[in-house]
Amino acid sequence: MTVLGESKQLRAPSAGWERMRDLKVKKARLEADVEIRRLETEEHLLTARKIATEQEIASTGESEASLRARQVRGRRWGLLFVLAAGIAIASAWWSADWFLSLSWEKALLAVTIFVLPLIGWMALLTFSKEILEHWDLRKIFAGMGLVIILSSTGAIAALGWARMLGVGIQEEQRQAQQFEVENDTAGPASAARRARIERTKRLLNGVAGLAVVFLAIAGEVAAGIAYHEWAKHRDIVGTVRPFFRRREVLADALATNEAAQEAVRKRPEILEAELTVKGLQAEAATQSFSPVVRWIVGGFVALVALLIAAMVAFAEPVKPGTTVVILDLSDSVNADEFAENLRAVEGMIRRLSAGGAE
Repeated sequence: MTVLGESKQLRAPSAGWERMRDLKVKKARLEADVEIRRLETEEHLLTARKIATEQEIASTGESEASLRARQVRGRRWGLLFVLAAGIAIASAWWSADWFLSLSWEKALLAVTIFVLPLIGWMALLTFSKEILEHWDLRKIFAGMGLVIILSSTGAIAALGWARMLGVGIQEEQRQAQQFEVENDTAGPASAARRARIERTKRLLNGVAGLAVVFLAIAGEVAAGIAYHEWAKHRDIVGTVRPFFRRREVLADALATNEAAQEAVRKRPEILEAELTVKGLQAEAATQSFSPVVRWIVGGFVALVALLIAAMVAFAEPVKPGTTVVILDLSDSVNADEFAENLRAVEGMIRRLSAGGAE
C-alpha cells in the first residue's frame, strides 16, 4: 500500500510538468510561425533586390574581373595625368616668368593655360562619339598619340640641335677672344666671326623656342588623353562597383535570413527537449530524495526510541514516601474551621495511593 501511494504521488507532478511543457512548446510554435512569416517576407524582398542588382550588373556589361582591371588601368592613367599636368603647369609657369614678376599672377596664368585646354579636350573626347558618328574614334586617339610622339620627338631633336648650337657658339666665342688677344685688333675677321656668332644665337633661340612649343603641344594633348582615360575608368568603377558590393551584402543577408529561419523552426523542438530534460531531472531528484527521507526519519525515530529505552533502563526506582497530616484539636479553632480542616484531611487521604495510609 505504501509503494502504490508513493507511485501516485510521483505521477501527479510528472503529469503537471508535462502539461506545462506542452503549453510552453505550443506557445513557442505559434511565435515561431509568426517569426518565420516575417523572415519569409524579408527573404522575398532580398531575393527581388538581388535579382534587380544582377540585372543592373548584366546591363553594364562589366564583370568583377574586368572591373578590377579597369581600376588598375585607371590608377595608371591617373598617375600619368598628374605627371603631365605637373609638366604642363611648370612649362606655363616658366613661359610666364618672362612677362610677369608677381608670383600669384604667374600661378594664375599657368593654371589657366593648363585648365582651359583640358576642359576643351574633355568636351571633345566625351562628345566626339556622338558628333563623329561615321569616324573611327580609335583612329582619332591613335592620331593624337602620334601627335604626342612626334611633338616629343621634335622637341628632343630641337633641344639636341640647340645644344650643339650652344656648344658651337661657346667654341666660336673662345676662338674670337683668343684671336683678339693675340692680334690685339678688331679687323674684318673679328667682325665676320661676331656676325656668325650672332646668327648662331638667333638660330639657337629659334630652335629652343620650337622645342618649347613642341613640348607644350605634347604636354597638353597627353594631359587631355590621360585625364579622359582616367575619368572613363574611374566613372565605370565608381558606377558599377556599388552594384557588386550590394550583391555581396544581399548574399550575406540571404544567408543570415536562411540561418534565422532554420533557428526559428528548430526553436520549439529545442525548447521541448530542454523542458523535458529539466522535468526528468526534477522527477529523478524527487524519486531519489524519498528513500533518503524515509531512511533519515526511520533512523531518527529508532534513535529516539533507543534513547528512551536507555533512560528507562538506567533510571533509579521510586521509593514510596510518608505523608503526615496534623489536625488542630485545640480550642482556638472554632467549629466551622475544624469541619473545613477535617474535610481537607479526608480529601488528602482519598488521594493517597493504596498502602499509603494507615
